[in-house]
Amino acid sequence: VRVESFDVEGKKVMDVIVSTKIIANSAAEQMGVKEGDVWCRLGAYDIAKTSNVHDITATLPASRNTETTLIVARKVDGGYEIHSFKFPVGLMGIEAADKVIHDYGKLIKAYKAYCEQEGKR
Repeated sequence: VRVESFDVEGKKVMDVIVSTKIIANSAAEQMGVKEGDVWCRLGAYDIAKTSNVHDITATLPASRNTETTLIVARKVDGGYEIHSFKFPVGLMGIEAADKVIHDYGKLIKAYKAYCEQEGKR
């Protein structure tokens, strides 16, 4: 069962995973991950295809043992731009938490456009 929530204006409200702290001198800091980045994909787990943000966070311990790709959306000028980071084996150096966002439609639109662009390469 997938539960969808809407705010008083009828906009979709969703729980997402957001980077809340970047550890100093970590792989994440060196690559340019920022606090506030919304996680779109961690390895094979994709926000557009999963109904539970905990499906994504459950993969964190396993991601230490292999190279892991993290794709994030970063707010820019009222929309989102997508960034991809390839982490080596080991800790990423990111603390993350659930957060409710009110512009889920904009996030998904930017992420789907990124996926389509990447699929053409």
